[in-house]
Formats: sequence, structure tokens, C-alpha cells
Amino acid sequence: MDDINLLKGRMSEALVEGIFKRAQYMVARVARETQVSALMRTGQSVPDFVVWKALDEPSLGHRSYLLLAIEVKYCATLDDYLRRETPARSPEVALQWPELYEIVVTDRPEIGRSCFQAVHVSILPPGAPPSTLDLHLVPGLDIYRRTVEEYEGLVREVFPIIGSRNGGSAGGDWARRLGGRAPARRAARGDVPFYQLPFIELRGIAVARYQDENAAVAELELRWNATPRWALIGFLGAGRAWGSTTKFDDADTASSWGAGFRYLIARRLGIYMGVDLAKGPEETAIYIQAGSAWR
Repeated sequence: MDDINLLKGRMSEALVEGIFKRAQYMVARVARETQVSALMRTGQSVPDFVVWKALDEPSLGHRSYLLLAIEVKYCATLDDYLRRETPARSPEVALQWPELYEIVVTDRPEIGRSCFQAVHVSILPPGAPPSTLDLHLVPGLDIYRRTVEEYEGLVREVFPIIGSRNGGSAGGDWARRLGGRAPARRAARGDVPFYQLPFIELRGIAVARYQDENAAVAELELRWNATPRWALIGFLGAGRAWGSTTKFDDADTASSWGAGFRYLIARRLGIYMGVDLAKGPEETAIYIQAGSAWR
């Protein structure tokens, strides 16, 4: 997979996760759970994440839950992708995960269709070509159209800026730089004032919004040099804060992503200035950048 589609794929996962959280689902990234290695050793396929929500009020100490497995895929051309066989749509996987949905994210949907479309893998007839429903139309998920449209607007605005493997603006050239901030961790021990506790530091997330005794973040950034001085960027980050009340595996993941531009203001020194638009779990923010956004 090329760098551009890799970035769009990671952004798609964060967007779908955000939609389910807005719909009052709990979300767990399966790939980060300790049981995954055991599942992979037994040959079982593992989805991107699992979501669940309560279906009713507790009765005699018990309540029912809706539990779904979610696989997220980005594709530029939906018809071509659906014609291809994928591991997520195999009968074996459908048996392993009885309620598995493949959420396909595309920035080129047909007129009148959503950027977020779903395939209910568990009920696909063997050998039958898959068909999709717009995510907000899938029965039983209780995902509102307004929620999907909000995230759909971000796909339509940001993904074209990032470009595609088939080419972007004439004369542009993708920089050979898929920049990444390696997972960084901060920790505090002893009697530390609350304002000095580590926090998730990412564009799109307010300072000290998520803080605890430990905080870890990772971020990915892709830059496209449109001209010798002007560049467009897309970025995606995620972090967790844990320690005082939760373990790392139980902590919520806060994700943010966005896009921006840079201007090479000092060619000899290699200094860029620009603006970023970042979307976090709760707000959208604008940042004026001088040099690198990573410190």
C-alpha cells in the first residue's frame, strides 16, 4: 500500500471509531488487547476493533448488550474493491465473528451515497457479490444520519487535499517523507501537582484534557510538496493516559487528525511556517505553526 492510501486508511479507522463513540458505543481496539497474540497463533482473523452498547435497563442485575466486530477499509473506487475477495469476507471469518461489519470509507461515493458504507459480512451468502448500505441506514445500529454527515464532511474536505496514488495537482511531487513521531511516553511519580501530570499532547486535543500518571502518544504526518516552497500535509495521532484509576489496556484512546499547509519562509535555514486544521474527539482547532509541530 502506498503512503497516501496508508494515511487515508489510518484516518478512516479513526473516523469510524469516532462515529461509533458518538452513537454511544464503547470501543476497544482489538489489536491492542493482550489476547490478540493467542488468537493469531490459533489462526483466527482479528478485526480492527470491537464495539458494544447496552440494549436495555438492568433487570435482576443483568442487562443485554449488542456486540459487533468492525473491520475498516479505505478505497478510492468502491466497485473495484467490492469485486475483490478479502479475508474479512471469507466464510471462516464470518463463523469466528458472528456479527462482523466491514465499513468501507471512500472519498468518491456514487451520487446520493455516503462516504461510509457497510457490508454485513456475517449474513453474506457464500459466493454472492457483496452489497453495501450507507452506515446510517444499517438496521439495528442506531447511528444517526446527522452524525455520519458530520464525519462525511471531513472526508470530502480533507481527503482530496491529501491526494491519491493516481496523482494530485499538476507538477506536484509527494515528498519522500512519511514522518512519524515514535510512540513517546511520559510518567510522573510521587506527590505531583495535578497541573504537572503528563497529558496527551496532540493537535486537536486541548492541553491537559486527558492526563494521568502516565501518557503516551504516537503521530503520523505525510507532506506533499506542491511547489518548491508550498507543501500540503495530512496528519493522524492517537494517545492514552492511564495510571491512577485505569490500566493501559483499559484506558480510552484519544485520536485526532487533520490537514494543513506549509510555506518555506527561510529557504537557506529550511524553516517552514503554516496553518493546521485539527479534529479531535470533542473539538476542531486551528494552529499556526513555525518550524515543526513536533517538539
